[in-house]
Amino acid sequence: MDSQPSSLAKNWPSAGILSKLASLPTRIRTPVFVYFESVLRSRLQDLLQCSAPQTIRFSLKANPHQDVLRIVSEAGCGADVSSLAELRAALEAGIEPRYISCVGPWKEPSLIKQARLCGVQRYCIESLDEAKEMAWLVGHDKELYARCIARLESSSVVENMMHLQTPFGLTLEELHYAIKSHIQFDGLHIYSGSDYRSFDAATAILRAIPEFDLIFKRRWPIQYGPGLGVSYDPFEPEEKWQDLAKGVENILGKRPVTYEIGRYIVAHCTALLVTVKVRKRRGETIVCVTDGGITSFARTLLTKAVHPVFSLNFLNIPPKYYGLKIHLCGPTCTPLDSIACKGYFPDVEVGDKLAILVAGAYGHNLAFRGFMGYEGAPFVRYEDIV
Repeated sequence: MDSQPSSLAKNWPSAGILSKLASLPTRIRTPVFVYFESVLRSRLQDLLQCSAPQTIRFSLKANPHQDVLRIVSEAGCGADVSSLAELRAALEAGIEPRYISCVGPWKEPSLIKQARLCGVQRYCIESLDEAKEMAWLVGHDKELYARCIARLESSSVVENMMHLQTPFGLTLEELHYAIKSHIQFDGLHIYSGSDYRSFDAATAILRAIPEFDLIFKRRWPIQYGPGLGVSYDPFEPEEKWQDLAKGVENILGKRPVTYEIGRYIVAHCTALLVTVKVRKRRGETIVCVTDGGITSFARTLLTKAVHPVFSLNFLNIPPKYYGLKIHLCGPTCTPLDSIACKGYFPDVEVGDKLAILVAGAYGHNLAFRGFMGYEGAPFVRYEDIV
C-alpha cells in the first residue's frame, strides 16, 4: 500500500521517501540516517538533462559519504573540495581529477601538493596573496579562477558571502590590481551565498558579469555556485533546475559555465530516523526527547532551517489531521539540543519513530559527535535495511 499522503506537492522530491518508510523494520536501531539511491539518482538526472556531467561539480561539504560520491562519480560529475580529506574522498570514489576544483578561503599546503600530484586542474583564488603564490606554484597548465565579490547589499540569505567583511573572494579593486600585476586568470568563481529560495535571487549576482566584461575586456568562463535552497514544506513545489539553466543562459549567453552545487543534489535523498524516549506536554506543545539531537544533526541549530517531520505511525493520514505542536529535543544536557521542525502527524507516544526529512545535506557530516559520549547517527542505505 502506498503510504504517501495524496495531497503532497507532486514534485516535492522527498515525497518518494515517505512512500517507502513504512517498509522499514519496526525494530530498526536509531538514530540513523537512511538514504535512498533512487532519489539521489533522479535528482542528478534532472541536472544532467540540462548540463554535461563534467560541468556539474558536487560540493563535498554538503555530503562527503562514499556511497553518495560513488553515485556522483558514476554519473560523470566532478567535485569541489576544500580539504585534503575531501580530495581523497573524491579520488577514492573515482571522480576524475581534471573535473575537481580546489576551493576555500585557505587551502592547506598538503591539499595543494596532493592536488598537483594527482592532476587537479582548477584552483579558485580567494585573496591577492594566494593569487601571487598559486600563479607560480601550480604551473601554467592549470586553471586559476578568481573568486569575486560583486556587492549585493540586498542579500538576506543565512550565509551571505558578499559583504565586505567576508573571508571569501576578491573585490573588483583587488582583481584589477592582480591583473595589473600580470597574474593571469582563466575564469571567474561566482558564489554569493546559500539557501536561495528563488532562481531570481540566485542569479542576481550573474547580472554583474557584463560589468566585469566591460572593465577587464574579457569574457571569462564562469564557475557558478547558485546556492539554491530546497523546499522544506511538503505542500510547496520546488522550482525546476531546467528553469535555472535557462535563466543562466539568458544572462551569460553561450559562455562556458561550471555549476558548483551541493545541497540541491543531496538534501532530499536522506531521512534521519529517531525514537521518542520521553513525552511531556507543555501547554499546547508536546515536548519529545529523542535519541537523536545535535549529536546527530546540528544543522537546524546553526542555520535555523525548519525541517518536516513525519511519524512512521501516521504516514497515510490526510492533512486535516496535521497540526501537532511539537518541540523535538535530543538527549544531552543543554537547551540548545533541539531540532527545529514542523510535525505532520496528529499525536506521538514514547517509542514512536519519527523521520526528519530533507536531511541529506549538512546532516551526517555536521554534528556534535562525542558530546557527552554520544556517537551520532550512522549513514545507511535503504536497500541494506529492508
